[in-house]
Amino acid sequence: MNLEKTNKSLLFFIAKKEFKMMYKSSSFYASSLFFLLGAALAFIGTDSWFNAGLSDLKPFFLNIPFLLCVVIPMLTMSVWSDEKKQFTDKLLFSLPVSIRYLVLGKYLSLILVWSIMLGLSLVIPLSVFSLVYFDAGSFFVSYFSVFLFGAGIISISLGLSALSSKTEINFLLSFLTVLFFTLIYPLTKNLNFPILLNSFIGYLSFSSHFESAARGLLDSRDLIFYFVLMVLGIELNVFILTKQRNVR
Repeated sequence: MNLEKTNKSLLFFIAKKEFKMMYKSSSFYASSLFFLLGAALAFIGTDSWFNAGLSDLKPFFLNIPFLLCVVIPMLTMSVWSDEKKQFTDKLLFSLPVSIRYLVLGKYLSLILVWSIMLGLSLVIPLSVFSLVYFDAGSFFVSYFSVFLFGAGIISISLGLSALSSKTEINFLLSFLTVLFFTLIYPLTKNLNFPILLNSFIGYLSFSSHFESAARGLLDSRDLIFYFVLMVLGIELNVFILTKQRNVR
């Protein structure tokens, strides 16, 4: 019981410390600026709804996965590499807390940062709510899906960022991985693959899971996929760090 209480206390301590460090880092401001500018450009690109007086924001939301291919790797690339460069990872490993709690502390801080970024981006579409008709329910369901989708990608990128002490390598690994799973279905859906293989590729593809979210629908299969991504990324991170600690 005491060990579990200590783990939880250290988890929130790590999350708070990481958030303060990230709030002062250039990667936070660079990724936030890139995300807000990209979201604004994607929103402007859907101006057909404005002329019609209607709210068809599907193209806006369908552009989000491609935007996150860059934003999330920018956000996570230095989370573990900075620890390795400053040799503070050894200090973290010496704390009386499991590696899983260390990872969760880092992850929680990133989720908080992601929530802030997403909250700021709401200003863009909300600024024109009074000018045209919007289905508020569908709109916020889509935004909630964006949050879960981003949380899943953050988990995967955080795991990959533990592989190297070089931020540029971490960025490239995360970028290529997220881009691959975003493009795999759009690039292969028109090929003559067997139906079962096409279905499997479609389930693995990030972009295919976002189609229902872009229409303002919350599909249980997509929710399961997002949570699987979160768990998979966290377990990948724990596995990599455990191997690295044992080697040392």
